[in-house]
Amino acid sequence: MRETVMGEIMVRIPPGCWICVRLSIVLAGLLLILGTLAAAATVQSDGPTAVAFPLPDRVLYPWHALLGAVLNQAGLSPSRAAIQWVKAASHARTAGDVAWAARGIAEARSRARARPDLDARLCALFKHGAPAVRDAITQSGIICPDAEGIVPERALALSITVDSR
Repeated sequence: MRETVMGEIMVRIPPGCWICVRLSIVLAGLLLILGTLAAAATVQSDGPTAVAFPLPDRVLYPWHALLGAVLNQAGLSPSRAAIQWVKAASHARTAGDVAWAARGIAEARSRARARPDLDARLCALFKHGAPAVRDAITQSGIICPDAEGIVPERALALSITVDSR
């Protein structure tokens, strides 16, 4: 039996458990490194991020929204922040998700006044985007000149089905 003092607490760890503790620390470190690499790869990419296995929208929406929010709050690249919010919108499941993504895009745009290329990139994404992406970009205040004939679905009325069970 090995005794360890942590603050004022005496912890007794059986001899075989030290291996478990060390393995847990190594595993936590590896997960932290993988998470950091995934965040870096996602932020650096303007397009879809390739992953080894598909993840559900309920995982990907908050992931991209978190990255977009961090980039906005830290005052980092407005363009990368807006792209993360567009990616979040592509995984939106509710009208509230789309509205939240639109606010994130609008915040990034407000920080990018000296960079008119951001609106051009967002309009290109609008032109080829899913209805939720188009709606988020429109709600953020952008009026794309080549968007004629493309009407965003207000509140995702046509793209979200509600199960009332």
